[in-house]
Amino acid sequence: NKFVLYNGVDLTRFKPFNDIQKNNAKKKYGISSNTKHVAYIGNLYHIINVLALPEIYKMVTEKFSCCSVIFHFIGDGDLREELCSRCKDSGINYRLWGNQHPEYMPEIINCMDLVVLPSINEGLPLVSVETLACGVPMVGANVGGISEVIGVENVVNHGDSFSEKMSDLIVDKLSHPRHVCVGDDFSWHKTGEIEKHIIESLNLL
Repeated sequence: NKFVLYNGVDLTRFKPFNDIQKNNAKKKYGISSNTKHVAYIGNLYHIINVLALPEIYKMVTEKFSCCSVIFHFIGDGDLREELCSRCKDSGINYRLWGNQHPEYMPEIINCMDLVVLPSINEGLPLVSVETLACGVPMVGANVGGISEVIGVENVVNHGDSFSEKMSDLIVDKLSHPRHVCVGDDFSWHKTGEIEKHIIESLNLL
């Protein structure tokens, strides 16, 4: 018998901010309230497909003309220089943050309008759970457990039209903001209860 137990998230830290909290966080990190902000959060590695983002973001800039968009890269890795080069060639408005201390992540996520995860391969990325827990929408590639967290309607299959479809999905989310929240399955309390029940059912205690 096999059981899948999901990662939980600290809901005392990762939670939606009210307007005053968001404005204070944006002032702290120098983030304008007059533009849209799209973030990638994670390592700048090939397996996460970060080099696909400049092309995707260029398409978003061309399609989303109602206001400007700033694209944020929060993290670091061996593709940093090539990513910067491609962003400059694409002519997108971007900001590279480097690695940030985990304690700042609830504030940073709450400053964003959307988070993007274009991975080639994934398990169940904790950033997806943390993002939804903050009430921020997310789109991603249809790999690993991403769709289990953010929903099948918010993922795109890899293939020749990946960038086009991903840019369309991003534009749709920016144009039509929707309320999001993390599912009840991603609770440490629920995971702990299930694990306790499994152990007790084995009659090992």
